[in-house]
Amino acid sequence: YTSTDTADFVETPTANV
Repeated sequence: YTSTDTADFVETPTANV
């Protein structure tokens, strides 16, 4: 899983701000 945030989160993705 890769979010569009500043960092890439695999197990615990954060909300895309």
